[in-house]
Amino acid sequence: MQKAVITILGLAGGKIDKNGEAINFNSKHKYYFNKEENLPKYSNTLPLLIDKYSNNYDIVPLFTKEAKLVQEKILKESENKEDFLNIFNEANLIKNENDFDALLSLISNTIEKYNKVIVDITHGFRHMPIMATINLIMENIKDIDKVEHIWFAKEIIKAEPGVEGEYHLIDLKKYLDLASLSFIIKNFKDNYTISSTIKISDNRYKELLIHLNQFSKDIMALSTNNLFFKTYPKLNNILAKMKNDPLLSNDLNTLQKELEIFKYHDYKRYKLYYKLAENLNKKEYLLQAIALIAEAKGFYIKSSIKSISQNIYNYIENIERKIENEENYNRHSKYTYYQLNQECKKIYSNTLSKILSYKYFNKNFNYLKNKDIIKEIKESMDFNRNFKDFIWHDLRNQLVHANSIENIENAKNLIDKEIQKFKQYCIVDNILNCKSENK
Repeated sequence: MQKAVITILGLAGGKIDKNGEAINFNSKHKYYFNKEENLPKYSNTLPLLIDKYSNNYDIVPLFTKEAKLVQEKILKESENKEDFLNIFNEANLIKNENDFDALLSLISNTIEKYNKVIVDITHGFRHMPIMATINLIMENIKDIDKVEHIWFAKEIIKAEPGVEGEYHLIDLKKYLDLASLSFIIKNFKDNYTISSTIKISDNRYKELLIHLNQFSKDIMALSTNNLFFKTYPKLNNILAKMKNDPLLSNDLNTLQKELEIFKYHDYKRYKLYYKLAENLNKKEYLLQAIALIAEAKGFYIKSSIKSISQNIYNYIENIERKIENEENYNRHSKYTYYQLNQECKKIYSNTLSKILSYKYFNKNFNYLKNKDIIKEIKESMDFNRNFKDFIWHDLRNQLVHANSIENIENAKNLIDKEIQKFKQYCIVDNILNCKSENK
């Protein structure tokens, strides 16, 4: 495996005189990774990195012409490391430090040559450490395991004439995780998805990613029970625990507020589905949005029927308990809300005589088998043909099976209209006078 320590060199306190000769002031300072360490004193981080890593890593400095002259002089005169003068490969010469594109390309190409890299940005001057950090963020998104450390010598005591400097080498790699995580959170807030290719090494954030990913899967599958009662509560708890994270608090608090729409309230399921459909439609989850509206139609009819009388309420409530307990209505099939809602839609849509006809009744009703209940429902409900057409309009099926018609143009516009119709009929007008606050 090819491994390298890449360092961007500066002048390390030296300079170039008017004759183009390097001047080394031969000053050394205290460097350490841990406070307890008792390392030798060094002129800068280059000889320290050579001592620490050269047995297992290539030492790869990136340098300007001036930096090379000074650093060669330091290695020979101050550090007794003439054997390492060959590390100055002319392919790594920074010809023009103000050519940002060329500099970024040099850093990128150098990193790409190796399987593992450690990068030191202590002595690169002005914009060079920034350019290196930009590249490392991009590299970390592609391969979380490639960058092992990003060393930066934090100044504890400033080196001045007659004053020995003290520098603590700190690892900035954790900030790559924060950059990746900030991107993940922003992307998730926009569309409830996360990239499976972006990884996080910091264990503090791995649990968050697991639950973001599960939430995304439940959205794609429209596993609403999981979303409302398992996935969202768990994710919300994690966000609440992390809300005081000093570096991510704003992002996490914004996300937590965005997800409040998934908090289950004790109101009708058709309203819940409608609100969620609006949200998902805005985020371009078109099929999920129209699927929710299709389900909401049935739940609205069922809730309206259930609110007619206590007698009807008790009857349907008993069926719903069987659904919640996953009981079977025959040997082969379980009770489901979908079937219950379909039967409610058929009661609304057809005449009482047709519903109660022997052939139609036995073919279409497995749940609502009480004819007295059906009669009470029909006698209590007003009928609207436009609403009947709306509740049976199967835009979801048209969009999922696009080859079933010649063309579906402007699907987003069709879905917008379907959601607005639902809002007008069921929320604003409440055309069936739904009074119950039950599911």
